[in-house]
Amino acid sequence: MIEITSLTKCTFDELLLVWNQGFSGYPMNMTTSIDTLAARFGRDGLSPELSLVAWEGGRPVGFILNGYRLVQGKNIAWNGGTGVIPEYRRSGVGHRLLEACIDAYRQTGIETAYLEALAQNTAAISLYERHGYRTIDEVTVLSRDGVLSPDSFVAGNDEVTAYVLRRGPAVSAARLPFYRAFGPWQTQWMNIHQGQSIILENGEGSPVAYALFHEQNTDAGDVTGIRLFQCEIAPGAALPEVAISVLLREVYAPLDEACRRTTSNISCKNGAVIGVLVSAGFAVLAKQVVMMRELGG
Repeated sequence: MIEITSLTKCTFDELLLVWNQGFSGYPMNMTTSIDTLAARFGRDGLSPELSLVAWEGGRPVGFILNGYRLVQGKNIAWNGGTGVIPEYRRSGVGHRLLEACIDAYRQTGIETAYLEALAQNTAAISLYERHGYRTIDEVTVLSRDGVLSPDSFVAGNDEVTAYVLRRGPAVSAARLPFYRAFGPWQTQWMNIHQGQSIILENGEGSPVAYALFHEQNTDAGDVTGIRLFQCEIAPGAALPEVAISVLLREVYAPLDEACRRTTSNISCKNGAVIGVLVSAGFAVLAKQVVMMRELGG
């Protein structure tokens, strides 16, 4: 008989086992270690109390990891991973977990719940739809390895000299009126470890665009990876492709540094950003759908 409990009843060894088994056969390799899994809770703001585990005979057979927070006065939750071990798939365990998850959201006062699912994972998308989720966006992950061409992100406009770039911590972008506060959970400033922001101002000193990113370095200070989390333009801003090119050239500098340059869940509605990245040689690694369920206040 399947029993659903809070993750607080589960040891990390048990969670690691059900995580790795629950994601077996997944289109992306999700195998992890206990240290990486534990770090995920802090980095992604996951709640052991709100997360759930399905058990049978004292053995964990499925899970949903959840995080929640108050954003602009609204209680929102995020499904940070759902998995069922292979021998229990298509047996109703995923359905039971999602039922219990929605109940837990309501008891916690959650108003809106979000999740992302791989676009090709039609079975999971269908399950979420049966539980009231609807697709609100499609996002993409892009990547480029090695060095970049010197003419990457060249704006091709004389007005580029009128812009001023201001670097700061990730939270600086969150103070902008056009900050994308309800985008994918992992792209939010508070989830970016040692996150940085670059704000682009026009000649009058008004912010017209921003980028959120993280730079990974070796102990010696060499850059091994740069990941872009958000790149947004103020509504009505002139020459958006120019502003994007200026920002991305700064985010991914130095261009002659051989490293892995990636993005994290850029909205496909943000075609200008994707177009500039593709022109610089970035390739699409994956596409996901962003799904939302309203629960009321």
